[in-house]
Amino acid sequence: MADVTVQCPNSKCGKTYRISKTQVGRKSTCRNCEQVFTLTPAATVASGANKTLEAAKQSTTDSQTQLVGAVASATGPPHLGRYQIQERLGAGAFGAVFRAFDTQLDRQVALKVPQPATLGNQRAIERFLREAKASARLTHPNIVPVFDAGQDGDSYYFAAAFIDGHPLTDSIEEQPTDFRTSAEIVRKLAEGLHYAHSLGIVHRDIKPDNVMVDKAGEPHLMDFGLARIGHSEEKLTQDGSIMGTPAYMSPEQAAGHNEEVKAPSDQYSLGVVLYELISGHTPFEGPPAIVIYNILNEEIPSPRTINPAVPADLETICLKAMSRDADHRYRDCRQMADDLRRWLDDEPIRARRIGWTERATRWCRRNPLVAGLTGTVVAVILVALVLSISLAAYASTKERQAVAALGNEQNATRKAQKASELADMRKQEAVGALKKAESQQQLAQQREQEALRARNLASSEKKKADAQRQLALQAQQRAEDTADELRQALTLSKLGRYNVQLGLVWKLRETQPQEAAALLNDLEGCPPRHRDFIWSFLRENSPSNPAVLSQALESGRHANCTRTALTEDHSTVAVVHSPTRKEDPSEIRIWDVASEELQQTLKGLPSAIRCVAFSPSGRVLAVGGGISRMSSHLSLWDVETGKQQFALKGNKREVRSVAFSPDGKTLASAETGQIILWNTQSGKQIRSLAKTKRSGLGWLRFVGGGRMLISANPVSLWDVRTGKLVKRFGVKFGASISPAVSADGTTLATAGDISDVPDHEKMVQVWNLESGQEQARLAGPGGHRNDVRYLALSHDGKTLITAPKQEGSSGLLAWDATTGQSRGKLQGHEGRVVHMSFSKDGTTLATATFNGDQSIKLWRGRPDRARVAFREHEGPVFCVAFSPDGKLLASTSTFDVPSSMTGSGGNRGPDNTLRIWDLERKEQRHVIPQDRMATRTAFTPDGKTVCSTGNVDGFHTMRLWDPFSGQMKLAFGRWKRQTLAFAGFSTDGRTTISYASPAIKAVGILAWNTRTGKLQRDTGIKGRHRGMAVSPDARLVAIAGGKDVQIVDIGNSKKRIGLKIPGDLMCASFSQDNSRFAWVDIQQKVHLTDVKTGREIFVLEGHKPATNGTYNGSVSSITFSPNGKLLATTSDDRTIKLWDLSTGREVETLAAHTAAVNCAAFSPDGKLLASGSADRRIILWDVAAD
Repeated sequence: MADVTVQCPNSKCGKTYRISKTQVGRKSTCRNCEQVFTLTPAATVASGANKTLEAAKQSTTDSQTQLVGAVASATGPPHLGRYQIQERLGAGAFGAVFRAFDTQLDRQVALKVPQPATLGNQRAIERFLREAKASARLTHPNIVPVFDAGQDGDSYYFAAAFIDGHPLTDSIEEQPTDFRTSAEIVRKLAEGLHYAHSLGIVHRDIKPDNVMVDKAGEPHLMDFGLARIGHSEEKLTQDGSIMGTPAYMSPEQAAGHNEEVKAPSDQYSLGVVLYELISGHTPFEGPPAIVIYNILNEEIPSPRTINPAVPADLETICLKAMSRDADHRYRDCRQMADDLRRWLDDEPIRARRIGWTERATRWCRRNPLVAGLTGTVVAVILVALVLSISLAAYASTKERQAVAALGNEQNATRKAQKASELADMRKQEAVGALKKAESQQQLAQQREQEALRARNLASSEKKKADAQRQLALQAQQRAEDTADELRQALTLSKLGRYNVQLGLVWKLRETQPQEAAALLNDLEGCPPRHRDFIWSFLRENSPSNPAVLSQALESGRHANCTRTALTEDHSTVAVVHSPTRKEDPSEIRIWDVASEELQQTLKGLPSAIRCVAFSPSGRVLAVGGGISRMSSHLSLWDVETGKQQFALKGNKREVRSVAFSPDGKTLASAETGQIILWNTQSGKQIRSLAKTKRSGLGWLRFVGGGRMLISANPVSLWDVRTGKLVKRFGVKFGASISPAVSADGTTLATAGDISDVPDHEKMVQVWNLESGQEQARLAGPGGHRNDVRYLALSHDGKTLITAPKQEGSSGLLAWDATTGQSRGKLQGHEGRVVHMSFSKDGTTLATATFNGDQSIKLWRGRPDRARVAFREHEGPVFCVAFSPDGKLLASTSTFDVPSSMTGSGGNRGPDNTLRIWDLERKEQRHVIPQDRMATRTAFTPDGKTVCSTGNVDGFHTMRLWDPFSGQMKLAFGRWKRQTLAFAGFSTDGRTTISYASPAIKAVGILAWNTRTGKLQRDTGIKGRHRGMAVSPDARLVAIAGGKDVQIVDIGNSKKRIGLKIPGDLMCASFSQDNSRFAWVDIQQKVHLTDVKTGREIFVLEGHKPATNGTYNGSVSSITFSPNGKLLATTSDDRTIKLWDLSTGREVETLAAHTAAVNCAAFSPDGKLLASGSADRRIILWDVAAD
């Protein structure tokens, strides 16, 4: 028979030794302290549990190493299923927990996986899955929820909510938790446990390690790996085995009675957690076997013996939850939570304290043998006491008798000897007790030192982990910085190519305009994000179509023009005419720029006018000037009436500059030494921003929506609300130089002396207003950077225009404000430029000269409308269609086309696909292969279905698709006739209309049920036909036959009207409301006809006519805008033309395709136009302005 190891239950001894298994169930005596105890089966179970826990601890360490190695060995970020593992949060004997990222739902999760060593253990896997099932059933704010579980190869996992916080154990170790916080935490956990118990789930491993506390202090219960689900125990553990953590086990759990481990057991463990929170210790500490024995046999020490500050009622609640008998605990965890709430609310609790009599009774019931022996000893002592008293009385009598007799002396001596021996014996007992106390104290000190070493080791490991984490973050930041630098370098490289390509356009635009236009429309060399004012100006300007409008200024008696101002839209100009004699007054004449008509004359002004400025609305003109303190003046004038509104008083010196705020409610004026803000509604001063003895302050501009003001000289940024200086740029320049600010308030351009340039060269600089850093200096040969008077920045800050000081100098120079590279010259003025400004929309630059040609010039650009280009089709794009909500686009590719259309050396075949595009993400969503001849496509009115037509096995077939999944819903038709073409959907989407031509002498209009695919109606229309078109609501059809076009109502085949046409119907289209009909004749003229009257409204001419033997010039499609105001026509001449249907004039030609344009479609809101071309591209155009 094998031996077993036992440990003395006496807490003052604790010695271990081995005895034979035959002694189990019998009395045994400790060999050290002679404590008598019975060796119960529980003791052997505890011994086995101790070994099992040690083995599990070792297994945990090994398994963690294997698991982390397996995860880290994968190339790239490690994944399990759809989860990207980021870091390990912790591990136990059975599993490890990682912080992971859910790539589908974009959120952080806690991912638990079993240890690799358990993957072959079916019971272990079943326990792991049981934890996931148990947690997934629970939805409570204080229980960590489980989102997902799965298997990736041989690895199982489940994903739970990631709690950003710390285990409750950390709170206990770092600092004592106050009693109210402890009670509140346990109350919430009790509520969560009651919820779990109500669903038949018993946790069976409640401890601080299984409680996470988030940043808000909320506790969350987790780790249901040992949970019992339902009323029957699953056989995942052997009968009698111990489950849980010893220090937090209930008595029934410690005894291995798993069938008795129910909801009260969780309540006991929660009571231990409360005990530890309020006292700082668990009731029993030490090796697992000793802890289990004490739980089964010893009385729980009062928390107040450890921490006297523990409130009595809180101790009562704790001890009631930890009653050894489950029947003496709370009925359920909700009652426990309610008592804790009562204590927190200072209400009387329901639990009562245990009296000493009941405590003694319970002790006797638990220890009947010891209680019986104690009773016997007490009885013997009582009998001995009675006998002692009697003997004492008798001895007293004898003693009195012995006093009289000398013979009694011997008896007295004997008694003295006995008393001495008794004293020696008691002294020895005292010495022994002292030695035991010293031994226990040494043991306690040793354990305290071990705990301190363990804590220091943990702190050191934590510091190492923090250092490694910091190094990883630094490495990640360096990688991100490198990526940013590479992206910036790539952007600058593309910008450099763009500048070079623009320079080539400048050279070719006079001699090779077609090549220059092709270079401008090249999406690779001139991508839309780089296109600026110079690009739009070159695109609009050509020898045959000049983009510069020049208007002469009136001359006469007041020929000395000294100042000018333009409204933000460049529609109106104010010109200051100074008199030839100083004693004569000045006057300001206000002109309409387009018509050159004089609108108003402001008379009676002082002779010295230094500055003028229009308000944002253009209705008020500010005028300032003066020569000295006595002659300074500032006034506001009504442009419409020519009357003065206010004479602003308060300027001490001549006014050098004025500027309106964006809302026109504030006027800023600058004079030598100060800036004053004025209320334009009352004419009163608001505040003064700057008071300085420096000369300058001769230029002002509001930025940042009117919150900031820039002044010069030097260039400074002011806070308008507080009047404080925000930033100074350190650039000085003469009073004759005007800086420039972009309309978006992000960029500033200055020209002046620079200290870091030899001889203080006057250099033009571009600044980032937000950071205050210089972003570019003008570079390149042939510039006048040392001779600059005026600067102008485009609205987006990309383009800078500089004007020379001297008359006869080189023309206006254009620069890339980002890199400082030259963008070319704007030639045209003969005199010295005195004004430059961009219009509010950024499309026009206005310049003015007073000597020489005395004119105002408007340098106009045409904005780029191409926004997105899709290139994924492998063949010519035949049809495009928007979804009703404008979020999706469908396209088809079909037909072999000749090289004359594609612009290449050979044919480009079709890819025969239907493609769905996501316009919000600007990416392709689905590619749906078609058998042959993928022609027309359209969405149903609800946007849930898209249609395509094509040839399947020799039959013309219509098919309906789900645009979101790409799956086919229905196929029908399989028409054997010559052709079957899709025409449109009915307004309710239940019917689709197609047309078929069984013979050249008739046409069939077919109505199909979109749910069943059955043919509902076949309307035959006789007569020779050479083309047809169907209205958007599929109600009307136009059929060309003979020399006319018949417009027929499909419902009753009733002829509406007949239109005479000179030839075949090449292509046609109805407006959205069916009121107008547009069609193209063989001469490529577009005819717009009133459907009701048949009256021709306009004939639109613009596309090149077709050339014999080629397709060049053929109009391929006609499309009405949703509001009926625009018409778009596409052509094989590679262009799209937009027509104004109110005037019949061409609005614009869109040219970016490099081959024939086959189709176009407006978005439902009319702001976008999609075009498809034989160059295999789809381009989205911004037509909102039109």
